[in-house]
Amino acid sequence: MGLTGAPETFVVDGEGIIRQHIIGEVNESNWQSRIAPCLMVLNDANNNGVSLEPSQVEEACQ
Repeated sequence: MGLTGAPETFVVDGEGIIRQHIIGEVNESNWQSRIAPCLMVLNDANNNGVSLEPSQVEEACQ
């Protein structure tokens, strides 16, 4: 997993794949710029039953 120390946050998709790893605290800034876009892409794909291209996930979940 490449753990680095507390605090860290992982965004995991419905298949159990880690899509994002955030080192440090979750605050308003990184929520808006990193986590929310990733969750929106993953949720949209899940709700529409669509498989995402790896490039789509990489772009949204950087």
